Amino acid sequence: MKTEETKKEPVDFELYGKPTVEVARQGIPLTWELDPNSPKDAPMLYDREQCDKHYRVKDGEVYTVRLGVHSDPNGVGVISRDSFAKCIVPTASEKRQLIMAVFGVAEIAPMSLMDCVGLCADVPFHLEYVYRSAILESNNGSKGLVLSDDAVYLRDGLVIIGHEGLEGEIPDYCTYLYDFITLQVRVVFDKEDDGEEDDDDKN
Repeated sequence: MKTEETKKEPVDFELYGKPTVEVARQGIPLTWELDPNSPKDAPMLYDREQCDKHYRVKDGEVYTVRLGVHSDPNGVGVISRDSFAKCIVPTASEKRQLIMAVFGVAEIAPMSLMDCVGLCADVPFHLEYVYRSAILESNNGSKGLVLSDDAVYLRDGLVIIGHEGLEGEIPDYCTYLYDFITLQVRVVFDKEDDGEEDDDDKN
């Protein structure tokens, strides 16, 4: 039995579109400067337009803090998975609290990147870290990476959140870039000591 031969037509790739290569920008702001107070053997860079901003807080409120690099929102992150990050949250009672983060990036070692934010009120207050709120995020709005419980510990009255590389957090064959470490803190106002003795203390 003779069958009819099938004619093969050439594929017109114009119908499907040509492969494209997208440019992924990795823009670090030009407003970074050397911190003159940082150690000479471990200098730190900070963004003069973003670092050390201060905000007034209210009792009982939860605040989201984002510390890192304000990179190009249309590009990719600038901090790689083999970097380290350390965020320090004070727990002592003060009228002014400073939350700071340091990022170590291999490409600029021994220099590191530093960012901080100040919280203030008219009365002493302390900060409470909100459990499981620490996330690594990029500036382009992609999904963040929640840090594990092992990334948070207490030392000398300071809550320290961070990582050294991301082994165990993401597969070895994956690329990961981020710009910020994001966390939440709850503000708790403390009663000021007015210096007056209780009646029991007078006796």
